[in-house]
Amino acid sequence: GLVEVDGDAAATRLHEFGPHTGLDALGLLGGPFPQELVAAAFGGDVGVMLRALHGGILEPEPGVEGQLNFPTNALRDHVRSRAGSAGELRAVSLVEEVASGSLVRDAWAVGEAVLGLGWTALPVAHHGALARVACVLAHRRREARLLRHRATLLPDPLESRFWAALAEGLLTPGAEMDALEQLWDEVSGDRLRGRVALAIGKAHGRAGRTDEATRHAHAALSHLLAHTASSWDRLLRADAISLLADTLIQSGQTGAAGTQLRLLASEYDTLGDKQGQAQAHLRLARIARREGEDPASELRAARALLLQIDDRRSLAIAQWEDGASCLGDGDFGRADERFHAAQDLFASVGDEIGAATCANARGECARKTGRFADADVFYRAFGATMDRVGHRDAGAWARVNRGWNHLDQGDNVGAAQLFREGIAHGGDGSPAHISGRIGAARAAFRTGDVQAARRLIHGIAHADDEDGATALAALRAQLGPTDTS
Repeated sequence: GLVEVDGDAAATRLHEFGPHTGLDALGLLGGPFPQELVAAAFGGDVGVMLRALHGGILEPEPGVEGQLNFPTNALRDHVRSRAGSAGELRAVSLVEEVASGSLVRDAWAVGEAVLGLGWTALPVAHHGALARVACVLAHRRREARLLRHRATLLPDPLESRFWAALAEGLLTPGAEMDALEQLWDEVSGDRLRGRVALAIGKAHGRAGRTDEATRHAHAALSHLLAHTASSWDRLLRADAISLLADTLIQSGQTGAAGTQLRLLASEYDTLGDKQGQAQAHLRLARIARREGEDPASELRAARALLLQIDDRRSLAIAQWEDGASCLGDGDFGRADERFHAAQDLFASVGDEIGAATCANARGECARKTGRFADADVFYRAFGATMDRVGHRDAGAWARVNRGWNHLDQGDNVGAAQLFREGIAHGGDGSPAHISGRIGAARAAFRTGDVQAARRLIHGIAHADDEDGATALAALRAQLGPTDTS
């Protein structure tokens, strides 16, 4: 019988897009689609996407913000019918591209939605490729049990074991090491070998084994260097660069770390990851500050990016870094302004630990300008928060800083009591513990107890904080040589 020609106006406009395009992949996936998926289907060409919308080929999904769909099932089926067998591969590639790209933007909901379309619409033969990206998403979201399940969907047994090991590491930190070390001896392909090296390096880094972390970061980079085809590949390489920068900072190689962080900022720029790029600039600013250099240019670069994405917590960190730089320069009024601004930003996003840390910094500014009562209020607020959340070392610093505040006022007895509390509260050998011992020694020396002062600084080689370092140098000059072994 006679088959009527399709008179649908939208269908007649499909010829503008031609066959074998991302639009065909959308037809196979069915819809509704996140806008990010549609944009990727059209190669990021907003003009083409708008033509599809204005031409009635796609329209906003009613009642669902940020999603598009075909206006009719008939039109969707028409698009699907012209996709051909190659359309499936384009659809798989499109899902992988958008889901892995969601890692860069921390757009978990988009990634999961796109994967859901792929699971539902594409044949089982393609599910292994989707499972790989699904594992990455689950791991980034730290969803251990979901990751453990998704690892079973991978066709490659070695890759399945890799993700299963990372799932165990999420449940029990360090539990992944044996499985990863065994995999390292078995895998041969660059991609998986690079991922295994990176995972082992991160585990060593968390455990404080800097040399091993550095070695595996270099190994990861050597294996991942040639793979930059997808956002996921580039993100893995950025992770390896970040790990290497961290280990170099820990080993005191700040110049080399700065080189890696500038490379990291460039990698994130290529990825379009403004958050990652800003974090690299913040880390460069911290290195500059600690080295006595001006961090202003790095802070400006970080702020410009953070304002674009409205990341108030990271903007608070930028303000804190600016305040710390002013404090180091002796500009205590400006430092207090910066710390106050950072405190407000932390509070606005519900980060009470960040806000409390700013209160401690404001205590430092108040003490340096002789406002001892204000300083004590700030230190007490800092300590109250840290005690409540169980951060013992930070709680120790609150007590030690109050001790220095009392010592600055000539209250040797009150200072000694607070230093003793800080010593008891902090971990043995921690910076707060050491500063507390030096402060207690200073108070003892002032009251004439020279033997107690000697005993308290016995074995201390150096102090990380300015108060402790200054007092230690003075005590050594007054007490003569002491055993630092």
